[in-house]
Amino acid sequence: ELATMGMRGALSLSTLDIEVVIGEGDLDDAPGFRLGERIRGTAHGVGRDLPVIQMAVDPVDGTNAARKNAPGALCVAAGALSGEGRLWGAPEGYADKRCVGPEIARAIRKLAEKGDVFRAGEWSLDPHQSLLEQPLEGLIAFAEKTLNKEVVVEFLDRPRNEEVAGAVERTGAVPRLVPAGDIASAVRTGSAAHNVDISAGIGGSPEGVIAAVIVKCYRGLFEQRPWFSPDADGARLRERHAGAGLDPDAIL
Repeated sequence: ELATMGMRGALSLSTLDIEVVIGEGDLDDAPGFRLGERIRGTAHGVGRDLPVIQMAVDPVDGTNAARKNAPGALCVAAGALSGEGRLWGAPEGYADKRCVGPEIARAIRKLAEKGDVFRAGEWSLDPHQSLLEQPLEGLIAFAEKTLNKEVVVEFLDRPRNEEVAGAVERTGAVPRLVPAGDIASAVRTGSAAHNVDISAGIGGSPEGVIAAVIVKCYRGLFEQRPWFSPDADGARLRERHAGAGLDPDAIL
């Protein structure tokens, strides 16, 4: 609640007209931003037209870390200028994600320009295909060749990420498990100082939208697609996606 109050106060001091398209609190009635909430900045009402920003907000990503006074929690917001882009309205749920920093992203783009496919033993990477459509092992092998170093793959320490752990083990990459906060993982791929080369695995879907904006700013690559647990809850969430007019299998 305090984080929400602080963020709303800071945003209200901006010269922006903000529409919250991804908030929090709707699912569990927690104190937070509501979908469609408008926050008009300091120039509102003084005869000045404000730029309208669609915004995704997360007052605390990594609440357990914040509660324990541990590192890794973020207060973060990401936006798109209305008319120039639109943030995907992610329902609360999970998504499978894959993220690399700018150096690996540049190498993938160059590979695509040449029309080549990377191959290393049994692994390969086709730059014309989605990263999520290909085994993670190929991306790890490509990153190792590009960076000429031991590749570090960061992912949430959850049973649902066993597949990522297996790919890391099979390639000999370095696993870095984090207890929470996969937005921060995406941030860490943007700077060599953090020594995180790939962020992967299943985490929160709305958080992925914020991460995608951050990664776009530093010219990395980020993809996600909805993930549904193999039980009744997963089936209901898939129906919720379809009911909202969203493709439950789309790679974004």
